[in-house]
Amino acid sequence: MLKRFLVSVADVTAMQGNNVIFTAKTLLNSSISVDLQSDEISGGQGNALQAVFFHSPRLNLTLEDTQFRLEYLALNAGSAITQSGNIWANEEVVLNGTTGTLVGTPIAIDGEISVYVEYNNTNYTLPVTNNTFSVSGTDIPANSTLCVSYMNTDSSARSLVIPANIIPSRVRLFLTANLYGDTTGQGNVGKIQIEIPVAQLTGAQEISMTADGHSTTPLNAMAIAYTDSDVVGCSNNAIYARIVELIYNTNWYDGISGIAIEGGDFSMAEGSTATLRVWAIKGGTSFLVDNANLTFTSGSTANATVGANTGVVSAVAEGSSLISVVITAKPTIEASCTVTITA
Repeated sequence: MLKRFLVSVADVTAMQGNNVIFTAKTLLNSSISVDLQSDEISGGQGNALQAVFFHSPRLNLTLEDTQFRLEYLALNAGSAITQSGNIWANEEVVLNGTTGTLVGTPIAIDGEISVYVEYNNTNYTLPVTNNTFSVSGTDIPANSTLCVSYMNTDSSARSLVIPANIIPSRVRLFLTANLYGDTTGQGNVGKIQIEIPVAQLTGAQEISMTADGHSTTPLNAMAIAYTDSDVVGCSNNAIYARIVELIYNTNWYDGISGIAIEGGDFSMAEGSTATLRVWAIKGGTSFLVDNANLTFTSGSTANATVGANTGVVSAVAEGSSLISVVITAKPTIEASCTVTITA
């Protein structure tokens, strides 16, 4: 049995509907934890433990990206990123006497349009009219070269609002990580993909800026119970996540020790149809095989026919027929049952 080790961090893709919101490939952390509460049921002489009742399962996800990602902040805040934004602009202006003329267009802050200048450790707020300002009445000499700043709208910027009433977004997440093994000549032997159909962001976020470091971007989420609308019947149970393992250079039928037709021998009324279900045994577990990967044959087509790769049995005439099935790619593994046709 190949030893497998889940290594390093995952690549993460987030979707809303059919749209990819982001793909993260520079994570520092991509951890999943499952919490489960339990209550003990005790009784009888000595109040012995009779059973344990499990409840309130939670699947929590912690991501941390080494990059600054505005998309993460937007999901946590439940806000949309918009194109264009108001941002501080710096411009070098050479005074014409005591008057300066701006190339850019400043916008108002609290109803006033101004430029801001620091000169000889003194800060000046200078009103702007028609993109010009005056330094008259200040200690700034005429014809000086100044670096002025002002608030400006930049169409190439992106902006995000953090509302006072935060309602974090929900996304579908796919985490893909590498599996390593000990097979000679191999390192990366496969991958694991974890799908969380509904992840509710927690809204918790932090931007930490220090003189000797860089800010990482967190993204914490909780899985919300999800029911697949494409699955019907009693097996349609809510889930938190799906985990899929893919080992490279292997086939789905490798390691199968046998197959069996569900229900064994059965009867049908003449003129009716039925679809066979075939189960495979692999490593002590069983799974349902897609009939497209199987080949079915009927021993007596005068009594019953069967779709070669569908497993649909059609009752033709009264009598019986032996229905056989093999794995198409591995015909040495087979199973059979007898169908009896009644009038």
